[in-house]
Amino acid sequence: SSGINAEWPLRPGYRKIGFSQALPWMVFFIQITLNFAWPLIFFVGHQLLGGLIDILLMLVFIILNISVFIPVEKSAGLLLLPYLAWVTFATYLNYTLWRLNPDASTSHLCYIFSDNVFLCNN
Repeated sequence: SSGINAEWPLRPGYRKIGFSQALPWMVFFIQITLNFAWPLIFFVGHQLLGGLIDILLMLVFIILNISVFIPVEKSAGLLLLPYLAWVTFATYLNYTLWRLNPDASTSHLCYIFSDNVFLCNN
């Protein structure tokens, strides 16, 4: 649904100029960047707390995204509701893993140097 939502400001009838047009794009790209960062933080970096912080920020930006999309294109905002539900569930899972593994936040720290090169302290 994010790809469909990215298309609506490009439609020929969409002529708003300035901050009102830029705001939906800024919010969308912040939340999609947080979305791409989460698996790197959580799975690659093994940072449960870092992943939780990222996904909580993602939830905030998804809600903002919905709120700025609905006034312009209602269907674009509504298409984000299943995404919001899924990320809410993933947040619960991330929080539960973090609470059940209190040592995990400090025991592993990994740096990504390239596609297959990691430096981790254990």
